[in-house]
Amino acid sequence: MPPKLKGKTQKKKKTKKQKDGSGSIEEQYRRAALEVDVLQDHLALRRHVTRRAQELKEELQEKLQVLQSDIEGERDEKQAIYSEMTRKQRNLELESSERIQSLEEEVAELKLKLGEFGDFSYINKSELLYYLVVLVFAKYGFLLTNLLYSGSWL
Repeated sequence: MPPKLKGKTQKKKKTKKQKDGSGSIEEQYRRAALEVDVLQDHLALRRHVTRRAQELKEELQEKLQVLQSDIEGERDEKQAIYSEMTRKQRNLELESSERIQSLEEEVAELKLKLGEFGDFSYINKSELLYYLVVLVFAKYGFLLTNLLYSGSWL
């Protein structure tokens, strides 16, 4: 620590401001005009950037609306497809249950007819085959006519 001075105060040296030619009014005016021009250019640039940002915002909002309408259309189409598929599934289930019921009835009918013939032990194989062909012919028509008259299957 430096020694303390008793009763004496230190004097601060004052620095003088230099005055060169920069203080003239014309020079200050030129600087102010230049600064105004720079600020005006800066404002013009900001306005341009702002305008461009607004245009991009509007374009993006339009695209967003188009995409939202597309999504809504796709949802509607999806719902329509789902409804159609549900309807078709119900129809197929109904048709298959009707077909199953008709086949069960046919099986029951054939069992009754089979029960009417009783024991087939006294009938030889060709006669049994003949009866089966007649039953099938009665059911399916003329498709077996050629087989029946050709005699090649006996």
